[in-house]
Amino acid sequence: MIKGREGFNQLFNKIYKGNAEAIDISNRVLNIASTWDDLVDKDRDLKEDEINSAFLNAIFEVQNLPLWNQCGLNHHILNCYLRWRDANTIEKGNPSEDDLNKCYMLRAGLYDLFVIIAYCLYGDVWAKEIGPLVRRFYGESLNDYKEEMICQIQLRAQ
Repeated sequence: MIKGREGFNQLFNKIYKGNAEAIDISNRVLNIASTWDDLVDKDRDLKEDEINSAFLNAIFEVQNLPLWNQCGLNHHILNCYLRWRDANTIEKGNPSEDDLNKCYMLRAGLYDLFVIIAYCLYGDVWAKEIGPLVRRFYGESLNDYKEEMICQIQLRAQ
């Protein structure tokens, strides 16, 4: 399985059967989420153009695409945000191992959006078929995530 942007493009092309607007929306949302995460985590230097592009997409452009409204994605993207924010909040406290398991699950919320778009375009039978593929595409293993979080918690404690 190819990872990174090329891998996502292949995944989106497959699950959306080449639908250019669905691929475009998903890439835009992926970019918004990645930029936002990098801003919060401060783990990558971002160029001004990257930040401006992500905010323009988030505030205005994706919401004006016909498929965005056809699929009613406002509430779904809000759910992705709430899940991501909750994971960040829990992680910044003194999370237990069970908390970290839950945070790992919460962080995968964006992948729900991809299945919802496929469902909206092609129905339940197709969403059931591609759902496991999308979920398996989630790039970070639970063990790697927990190791990273434990290191961050230990650094904060010093």
